[in-house]
Amino acid sequence: MRRNLLAVISLLVLGLLLGTAPAAALEHILGFDDLAVGTRFRPWSQPYSSLGITINGDGYPTVIDPTVSPCSPPHALYHDASFGSEFGSSDEDLTMEFDFTSDHVIVYVGLEQSAPYTVTATLRGYRDGGALLIPGAVDSVTMGPGTAGILNPLVIHSDDGAIDSIVVSYGMAMESELIDCVHINVWEGPPPPPPDDLIPPSVVITAPADLSSTSYTVVNVSGYVDEDVGLTSLVVSSPIDSVSIDISGQRAPRYIFGQPINVPAGSSTIRVTAEDGGGNVDYEEITINCSPLPPPPSPTPSTLNIRASGMEVTQAIQGWDMIGPTPDPKDQQTNMVTGKKTLVRVYGVAEGTAMDISGVGCMLRAYRLPGVLELPGSPIFSNRVMLRPGEDYLIQRTMGGKSFNFILPDDWTTPGTIRLEATVNHFNGVPEETGAYDYYNSTILDVQFHDTEDLCIRVYRLFERGGSSPTIAECDRNMALMRLMYPVNPERFSTSGYSTDEHGDYDLSNDDDLAAYLHTFSYANGWQYGVARALWCDNVADLGLTHHTDTHRGITHGDFPVSISVASDAYNHRNRTAHEIGHAMGLGHILGGDWCDVPAGPYEPYPIYTDQYGMDFPITTLFGSPPTPSIGDWGAMIRDDNTFFLRDPGFTGDMMSYCDPDTWISGYTWNWLFGHFHPAASSADGAAPEAAPQMVAPLGPLPYFHIGARIMFGQGMAWLKPVWTVQHEAGTYDYVGEGEYSLSLEDGNGNLLFRRDFDPTPLPNLESYALVFEILPGIAQTEIVRLSSAHLAQDVVISAGIHPPDVKVIMPNGGELWNATGYQEIQWSAKDEDGDPLTYAVMFSNDKGLTWDVIGSELTATGMAVPLDNLSGGGSCLVRVLASDGIHQGEDVSDGLFSKGGQPPHVSILVPDAVTTVPYGEPVILEGLAWDREDGTIPEADIRWESNLDGPLGTGQVIGALGLQPGMHEINFKATDSDNMTGADSASLYIAPRPIVNIKANNSDGPVTLSRSNTLNLSFSLDNGGVTELADWWLFAQLPNGKKYYYTSGGWKPTEQPARQSPLVAVPSYNLAPVSLSTLPLGKYVIYCGTDLNPDGKTSWEIFYYDSVTLELQP
Repeated sequence: MRRNLLAVISLLVLGLLLGTAPAAALEHILGFDDLAVGTRFRPWSQPYSSLGITINGDGYPTVIDPTVSPCSPPHALYHDASFGSEFGSSDEDLTMEFDFTSDHVIVYVGLEQSAPYTVTATLRGYRDGGALLIPGAVDSVTMGPGTAGILNPLVIHSDDGAIDSIVVSYGMAMESELIDCVHINVWEGPPPPPPDDLIPPSVVITAPADLSSTSYTVVNVSGYVDEDVGLTSLVVSSPIDSVSIDISGQRAPRYIFGQPINVPAGSSTIRVTAEDGGGNVDYEEITINCSPLPPPPSPTPSTLNIRASGMEVTQAIQGWDMIGPTPDPKDQQTNMVTGKKTLVRVYGVAEGTAMDISGVGCMLRAYRLPGVLELPGSPIFSNRVMLRPGEDYLIQRTMGGKSFNFILPDDWTTPGTIRLEATVNHFNGVPEETGAYDYYNSTILDVQFHDTEDLCIRVYRLFERGGSSPTIAECDRNMALMRLMYPVNPERFSTSGYSTDEHGDYDLSNDDDLAAYLHTFSYANGWQYGVARALWCDNVADLGLTHHTDTHRGITHGDFPVSISVASDAYNHRNRTAHEIGHAMGLGHILGGDWCDVPAGPYEPYPIYTDQYGMDFPITTLFGSPPTPSIGDWGAMIRDDNTFFLRDPGFTGDMMSYCDPDTWISGYTWNWLFGHFHPAASSADGAAPEAAPQMVAPLGPLPYFHIGARIMFGQGMAWLKPVWTVQHEAGTYDYVGEGEYSLSLEDGNGNLLFRRDFDPTPLPNLESYALVFEILPGIAQTEIVRLSSAHLAQDVVISAGIHPPDVKVIMPNGGELWNATGYQEIQWSAKDEDGDPLTYAVMFSNDKGLTWDVIGSELTATGMAVPLDNLSGGGSCLVRVLASDGIHQGEDVSDGLFSKGGQPPHVSILVPDAVTTVPYGEPVILEGLAWDREDGTIPEADIRWESNLDGPLGTGQVIGALGLQPGMHEINFKATDSDNMTGADSASLYIAPRPIVNIKANNSDGPVTLSRSNTLNLSFSLDNGGVTELADWWLFAQLPNGKKYYYTSGGWKPTEQPARQSPLVAVPSYNLAPVSLSTLPLGKYVIYCGTDLNPDGKTSWEIFYYDSVTLELQP
């Protein structure tokens, strides 16, 4: 029996004999039976935190149902540490930290797997936050060979109750450590005094050897320090250098060190000095002799001259003037938008050489003008590029990897002008000919960023007959692609709504139903009632998204920015939404393309684009004659993770053409839309036309009739909608017009009061139909509205008496409290003195009537149930009811304000958009969309990402996650608004297990240059990434003559064979025996280290996970 256990038992027996047994003290007993199998202890997930106990260990300790006998059935804690015995001397430690102190601790230990040798487990007690080992608080037990039941107690004691953490070490346990029945007595006495430390530390230097020689002026000094309590400092010094080693992550009784230090030429002394908490000091010295190698001979004089050949700034479409045979690098055709992801591409050329020049870099500085103030974060640095003789910017700009690429920091793209100065081969990183590194290595460009108006898209998920509405996530992905393309400040591009619309039973594959649905949809969104141009946004568009799969068509109203498009994950369907919103903003079609359908007019005056050599693009018009729908230059899809993808103008049509699926935004369309969203800025190419008068002017003194009609060409058929009255400035819409159709206002005797002539415009994507909207003077004597034309089979007439309807809101009428969700009844009463049938529209406001949303249109009953999920909340709500007898209108508003509960934020994960697989060790981009009906934008700090396996991942709408553990993750995306309401979405992400190998030669990733007098020291590490299956382990070297030698248990062999064949385990670090280079042939060596998952003794390259290091052996 061990001494510590005897001491504890003796104290207890002595107390019983004297009749003074110790008083009962608080004791925590951890049997792990209260936790489910599979429960893991992680830094952020501690099941016993309520007890003040934290358990940690490499590989995360896990609760299991052991196969060997537990101390307290049924569960125990299994520590699957990561350092297998075949590669080293010890596994990782398991630690327990307490929020209190203890005077004695008992831990029962065992072995889950069968060990081929004996295993020693050791328990140590520490104090002062785990910094100091308590003298005597150490106990150990030896187990094995074979498995071992959890029946072996380890006992430590501290007379002054100073234990605040313990460490369990197993040595070579082959990942089989078990613990159970942990007894921790809580110390209730006075705080323990500081410990006495009377024994000095013992320093041992293991390398380099004393009196050894080296040709390096930097020497790696390694060794260890044995200490009974704890070190306070550890210093390595030489005559010219002194370094203090960080020992915060290590504990007594042994501290291991390895530290590079500079040494002078000749003989010098290296000293390692250790001091403990008691002020005791020990040191060891060695003497080495440094004979540095002579400097290499001067290189042959070079004529290499590297210079910059151009710079290009891009936000969606590259901006050089491609109209003509040769682009001009100084002619930037694209207007830049504030806050938008901005790509800068710099081009370079290597002259005076016939060789490829690799490893060339570029530096970009930015200055705010005027005043030339360098911006925060400047300079930034690009990717490395290989410059090839004869390649100029005409070739480089067609391939992303050929240019020096930068994504500008967001705070560089604020409104105003900045000067960009790019320097290729900065600091002469690749030595050029003397005097060649000069002014011509740099290029300068001034770039102006413009703010824009708002673009607010109200999204509706539309039902169709026999189908379903699209998901919110599908709608969001439509909007995400538009954000990448459109020249709008991302902070001014907003989406809202996402309510469902069920205004009719329509078959959207039928042309007539599609036109009818669009007509109804425009009423449902308030355009006919004069409320859609709300003051909160410069540009409003209503977008209905369908989920139909048979006919993927879009359609846009001719007079209103109201569109119907398709929500789908297919790229071309999402691009179609950008096409329809382009129509809503006023863009026409772009004609042409052998590979494209031919749309109906009107057409844009699209320029004739050619490639960089003045040739037509492959995507030419019918019969090979211009114009062409090509985007004209290389498009750039700049993603939120700061990567980009180029779109080839030879095979990509403009988004306003019919070239699905290969469409993107061209320079013409970009600049047209830029002019639309930024009217004050001039546009060099494709300026927006002069804006038409607002359809809904500010409120004025006179009423005007809003008249809507639907016409079917060729059939001679038309339909008139009820007329609605809106106030406009006098004289705004009193013009007569001209055309082959007419709208007439007549009195009850048929006398003409006013007539408007017009020609209806076919729908852009449904040319057999027209949706008509005309505004005529609201003459009170009107009793007949007549639509007539020689093209119609008969006149279409609405008639009504002269008296307007009388309507009264019954409820809500002030003081009510509506819920946040569910349904709420709205009731009103109405009568018409002329007995005409009435049609109603109902509107809702949460801002005292400043803005209105239509929540019911074309109703015939005097009540409706409104879905509350689609309405914004607040305490300033009103309801407004309009009643039309076909021509004249009455209305009423709630007499007082009422309240409605707020909505949680709208949250949607964009990436990953399905069960996505990412290999272990690769970075993961997470992208979401979050907004709130009441708050609008949600602060980034209130948007959170979490994993059910790895806990919190970060904040913001877009983040990068590194180091996710293998397995199926449930990714949770949450946003919290100012009312502390939270919206959430989730997606599945699978991190595929795979090993990650790293090999170093003489502590370097390479390339390494050594001489025959040196020694090669190889080390490697392996993160098995959750893979534990049987595998081949490989280590081999490719010699200068191409032959390979394989490392085996019997040394290096010329025949192919693995170093070992065994299940994969994690190896934090493993050093191979040093290799003498004295007899090896000179030249280039490549050393491979890796593993393949096909354990057949052959290198299976398709599943070979490896790393390599290059060695150049010189005389």
